[in-house]
Amino acid sequence: MTTINMLKTNIKKWTARLLSELLIQLIAASILYLLSAVGIFLLIKNKLQLQVPLWRVLLISLSILFGCLILFLIYSSRRFPKIKYLTVGDQKWKTIIFDSRHFEVEKNPICKEHNLPFISGSHNIHCPERRIKLKCKNFILHEDHDKTYEIAKSYIDKMIRERNY
Repeated sequence: MTTINMLKTNIKKWTARLLSELLIQLIAASILYLLSAVGIFLLIKNKLQLQVPLWRVLLISLSILFGCLILFLIYSSRRFPKIKYLTVGDQKWKTIIFDSRHFEVEKNPICKEHNLPFISGSHNIHCPERRIKLKCKNFILHEDHDKTYEIAKSYIDKMIRERNY
């Protein structure tokens, strides 16, 4: 049952991502088409009044449209970074994923149980719930923070490569 639920959630995520990208592409293409069509119409109208041969007007219009198409293809291929909260041990780490080889991990983790960012204490960084209700046992000593951060980055790198974000 867990595998089926995982498949369902992965299919939903993939479908949502695909539909959002298609919508962005459709909106950008329609805006480009409208701008190009209006530009070509005005260019033809102005050139016809100046008694320039029609083939020159069409050539200039098509070259402008071709240039816009190239710019559209260049800018539509760019991806915006994704923000994921990946779990390593008892902490979640905010990760900004640019592509499968480039990512950044925020230095302070988030408590997995309470979903709160760690705060700095006198001897450690810990979940704010530890200070308020003394319930949370999730903390990292200051001297272990860099080592824990590097270990988390290593596991996150592995997750990103395996899941191909």
